[in-house]
Amino acid sequence: MKHLLPILTLTLLAGCQSMQGADNRYALPAVGSRIVLHRPLTVPPDATRVFVQDGKVVRYGNLDLYRTSCSFEIRTLSGKPRSIMPDSFTVTRVIQDTGEVVMRKPVMVASRRLSGLDSEGPSFIFYKVEMRLKSAKQPNVMRVTCNGAQAEPANAEPPTLQEIHAALGGVATLQAPAPGN
Repeated sequence: MKHLLPILTLTLLAGCQSMQGADNRYALPAVGSRIVLHRPLTVPPDATRVFVQDGKVVRYGNLDLYRTSCSFEIRTLSGKPRSIMPDSFTVTRVIQDTGEVVMRKPVMVASRRLSGLDSEGPSFIFYKVEMRLKSAKQPNVMRVTCNGAQAEPANAEPPTLQEIHAALGGVATLQAPAPGN
C-alpha cells in the first residue's frame, strides 16, 4: 500500500505531460509559434478574410463546414482587393472558443412547443482556434482562425494540430517554437 502513492503520483505526472504533445486531441499551438505563408493571398473586396481548406483558397460559400478550415484576417476593410504577402508571422496569443451556427428558420405560425411535442434539435456549434499574429512587414495582418467541423454540441470538437496543418496545406505552415523559446 505504501508503494501505491508514488506509482499514482508518477502516473498522474506522466498523464499531464502527455497532454502537451501534438498527438493530444486538445493541444493548442504555442505562443511563439510561427505561421509561415508560402504564397500571396488575395483578400477580396469588401472583406477582411481569405479562407483556406485542404491547402487551397476557397470562397466562404464553397467551404465544407463539416471539415477544418482556416482564415487569414486583416484589420482594414476596403472596396479593393488586398494582398497578404509571403512572410513569417509570430503567434502572440492563442484563444480557443466556440461559435454558433446561425440557421434561418421559417416563420412559425403554430407551435407544438407548449404541448411538449417540440422536435427541434440542438443548434450546431464549432470550436475555433484563433492565433493572433505579429509581423513587422505586414502589421495589417491580424490573425489566423481555424474552425473545426460544425456539429451538435455534444459531438463538436476543437480542430487538432494535424487538422490545422491539413487545412493550411501548402499555403502556409504552422511551426512550433524552438525548444527553450
